[in-house]
Amino acid sequence: MRNTKWIYQNYRYYPQKKEERLHSIVYSIMKERNLSYRKEFTSNPFLLEDMDKAIHLLQEAKNKQQTVWIYGDYDVDGITSVSLCYLALTELGYQVEYYIPLRDEGYGLNQEALQYIYEQGGKIVITVDCGIVSVKEVDFANSLGMTMIITDHHEIQRELPKAAAVINPKRKENLYPFPSLAGVGTAFFLVTALFEREEKREEIRKYFDIVALGTVADIVPLIEDNRILVQQGLALLAKSQWTGLRILVKRLFPDYETRRFSAYDIGFILAPIFNAAGRLEDAKSSVKLLLEKDSKKANAQIDYLIQNNVERRGVQEKILQACLEEIRQKKLEKKNSLVIAREGFHHGVIGIVASKLVDRFYKPTIVMEIKPEEGIATASCRSISGINIVETLGEISPLLLRYGGHSGAAGFSILIENISTFYEEFEKALSRKVTEELLTKKLSITKELLPFQIQYPLLHDMHYLEPFGASNPAPIFALKHCRLDKIRLIGADKKHLMCNIHHGDTIFWNCIWFQASDAYEELLFAKEVDIAFHLKLEMYRGRYQYKLFIEDIQISKQEKEKKYHLEEIEYSHISFPYEIILYLKHTNLSENLYLNFEEKEVRLFSNRSYLCYLDSNTSKILHYWNKEKICKFQVRKKEIFLEEEHYRIHLEIIKKQEFQSYSLKEGLIFQDIKNFLLGKEGKYNSIQANILASLFKQKQNTLAIMERGRGIETVLKTIALYVNFQQQKYQILKEWDGREKIQDNCSFLLFLFPKSIEKIPSFSLSCRILILSEKNTSLQDYYKIEDVYRVPKSVRWIPEEEISQHERVFSHRISKEKQKKILDELSFIQDLYATKDLLVHL
Repeated sequence: MRNTKWIYQNYRYYPQKKEERLHSIVYSIMKERNLSYRKEFTSNPFLLEDMDKAIHLLQEAKNKQQTVWIYGDYDVDGITSVSLCYLALTELGYQVEYYIPLRDEGYGLNQEALQYIYEQGGKIVITVDCGIVSVKEVDFANSLGMTMIITDHHEIQRELPKAAAVINPKRKENLYPFPSLAGVGTAFFLVTALFEREEKREEIRKYFDIVALGTVADIVPLIEDNRILVQQGLALLAKSQWTGLRILVKRLFPDYETRRFSAYDIGFILAPIFNAAGRLEDAKSSVKLLLEKDSKKANAQIDYLIQNNVERRGVQEKILQACLEEIRQKKLEKKNSLVIAREGFHHGVIGIVASKLVDRFYKPTIVMEIKPEEGIATASCRSISGINIVETLGEISPLLLRYGGHSGAAGFSILIENISTFYEEFEKALSRKVTEELLTKKLSITKELLPFQIQYPLLHDMHYLEPFGASNPAPIFALKHCRLDKIRLIGADKKHLMCNIHHGDTIFWNCIWFQASDAYEELLFAKEVDIAFHLKLEMYRGRYQYKLFIEDIQISKQEKEKKYHLEEIEYSHISFPYEIILYLKHTNLSENLYLNFEEKEVRLFSNRSYLCYLDSNTSKILHYWNKEKICKFQVRKKEIFLEEEHYRIHLEIIKKQEFQSYSLKEGLIFQDIKNFLLGKEGKYNSIQANILASLFKQKQNTLAIMERGRGIETVLKTIALYVNFQQQKYQILKEWDGREKIQDNCSFLLFLFPKSIEKIPSFSLSCRILILSEKNTSLQDYYKIEDVYRVPKSVRWIPEEEISQHERVFSHRISKEKQKKILDELSFIQDLYATKDLLVHL
């Protein structure tokens, strides 16, 4: 199989507040990645250094009726930055022109372009997505008397350009905390500040789609404000206010009206069309599309750009195949790097080709375009994790004319006669750095799943994690010890692989592994494999499909990794309400929907009419919760959708929380409450029983000295159920310090670990009081109970995340049968690993 190493993240479940109601796996990933629920863009643009200066200069230019020039880069970030500023400033009444250099002019500001702008009467220039390293060029502009406003997001070098204003999220002087805006994001902050100064901030929302386009295309971290800007922008794509973008979206996505757009749609479908112009010809044609208001002209421009992109793909594929042929002929895959140089390679796409070669071979890769008429070659470099390509080039820099970039990507130019020497010296330089471990591609696995977890609730809630991108990749999950069948190659060129995945009695149909034809032969003879995959919820003919997109496959190890209690742990983390989908020819469902449990299956009834069996995985989940958590369920209708061939009916399965008792005697009522909370086999521990007896049997105010974790919640639930059953009133006061108001006419007052016990007032005889305290104290007129228990010396405390590492372990996550066995044998066990759940049972 492929040379990959799977690295499992230290996944843990996070406790969730009741009102959040997300799938437990999705919620935990959000917490681990620190992803915010915040969806509104509320940031203050004036927290960026020099923003005030820039706004003042622009307003002054407007008052003087000066033309503001926008100077951008030729990639999608630059194209969208130019378009955004042009549209926004025009809306605010500015006179605006723009300039984007051709790729042959090179990246960033150049003196010839500035001279041209000056000769056109340009007095004030805003740079977007460039300018932060253009110290000499800004000096030149200053010498012409031009006013330069730099907006850029690239790394700041030793000195800032001497511009009138320099806006960059990476400036240390910023009060704004997030340094990773894209170029278009930085320009958007400038636009936001302008609109805010003119009291029109609400009107910036229509620009979110343009901002999203550039932000995703530039592969900046999709967290913090970038995440919010892209979320908002994706929501606008189908109904974009910009004629050219709206028509392009309609043409590329036939389902645009109902589609939930993703960052993938931008990064792999929309952005390449805008990018192709800058790669092969002139990026201004992409700007023209975003600025165009006439539908007919926009369609013509789209035709041109799509054709450009087709040509770009053709050129790119031709170069890629030439590189692959050279790699085969020269057996370059055995070297530490791939270095390929030829005449006729197009400089606009050799970077993409280098990236594709790294994806395939996972080696530092350099692709060069040889230019005989100039006597030089220009190169695009891409590297792997752990190899800083710029540092490596620096070690052999005497061979180069110039070079630059960062650790993962770089470029250089070289004399043709030095290329052969460069091959040797670059390989030598790498040999001092490269190890077998470094040349092994790492695959980060978010979590191993079990088949019953791959259901609608998980796949539906995955969208809360979006948009996916840098710093927030789509989670990669794993299924272990699977069998494959119906393995076949698909696609016009048979480069992709499709198969069915079997795990126990669950089958995942038609799973795709892109660009995986090289693994076909080996998989035909594989008995058991582990699958790494992305999940996606798709719909076909009105039915949901749970799609596994394979990322990698490894042959399963013969000896299974020892993980204990895995199914029980994962079952226990299922969250309710649990949503299921029915596909029926009718909607004759009564309000009286209920479940009938059989030996392994679960049937759904409407009144007395049988509707269907639930799928096997849902049945397993419900059987677990029914048996282990003593849960009863109710079913309610959520939504009904009419599809072409059937109705798609969404139902929610809810845990019944309602306590019922037909007993009249107090003792029997408490027996019913205990059975409801703990089950017929369950018992209160000593401190729980003593507290309840003191409050209800002896009917006395009670002070209990006890630790947290000894079953306080069960005591509170017992009291609450009894008081509600008797239609009385109670109040819980947590860590009371004398300030929270105590309600009148309460039958019970429950003080949980009060900070000011001495301030608790006296109450009438009709009110009973329970005080729980960790401090050993006494109070007049209170019956004092002290909790006494012993932790066996054999107990080793562990966190929940380590339960599966131990065969003999105690936790509420394991089955009641296993819990009972351990409690029965507790005094004889020599080594017991346990979570703090054990404390309740001592």
